[in-house]
Amino acid sequence: MVVSSQPVVRLVQPKAVLAGVVLCLGAVLSLPVMAAPPTLTCQSDANVFNTGYDGNGGKLSRGTSDLNWEAGLGDPSGFTSVTNWTPANVVGNLAPNAWVNSPYGNAEWVARENGQSDGRGSIVYYRYRFNLDPAVPLDSFALQFDFYIDDRIQQMVVNGAEYKNYVTPASPTGQGGYTSDSRLSETLLNGPTLAWRTGENSIIIKSWNLVRPTGFLAQVKVRAPCPPQVAIEKTASANGPVPRGSDIDYTVTAKNTGAVSADGAVVSDPLPAGISSAS
Repeated sequence: MVVSSQPVVRLVQPKAVLAGVVLCLGAVLSLPVMAAPPTLTCQSDANVFNTGYDGNGGKLSRGTSDLNWEAGLGDPSGFTSVTNWTPANVVGNLAPNAWVNSPYGNAEWVARENGQSDGRGSIVYYRYRFNLDPAVPLDSFALQFDFYIDDRIQQMVVNGAEYKNYVTPASPTGQGGYTSDSRLSETLLNGPTLAWRTGENSIIIKSWNLVRPTGFLAQVKVRAPCPPQVAIEKTASANGPVPRGSDIDYTVTAKNTGAVSADGAVVSDPLPAGISSAS
């Protein structure tokens, strides 16, 4: 009887181990995978910075992953305290009696995990990484954000350097929030506290939470990341004095030397004093 029972023990044990391996592999394979950071050219649609954007002018459904925005749990020391960045999840309005419903048709609330995991005093970070094409002029590249956050934004970091600190003595937890009257706007443009660069860039939002749930909603108002570059040139048919009563022809040339259209641009060339007539 002892001999006949040994094979049973030996057969059951490997199955248990294999089952555990299969379960672990299944859990790993089911994790959402971040897409490669998008590359922006002057023709890119800046709505790709919106939270919950579907890439086709609308927004993703609740329960799906935002593969551009990431989220991570950290501590007050800064974004380097985050040990695990994962895709932010589209959660919609988790607090209908408190949060503003998304006023945008192409942006939706996102959160870390399901937005219900992080309680009082939690520090949740949101990160967006992207590449700038070499043709994008860094000095004129600008992103104009509108955003809401639960509960408060504490800091915005661009390319590893602090762009703005929202913590003040009057509001030690930060500023902004999740109601219709607590929307914040920021225009991110090269300056003393921001330096865009060709290649990879990053934007990180540090938020403080009081009670569950947590969430972040952002929309970029500027549709093209590069402005048109309009150049004006005027030449005259004569470069010196001409006989009284003679005609002079002026040619005004307007050129768009940028990479995006300049629809709606107006060129004006008023007549200077001393010109009696012109056609």
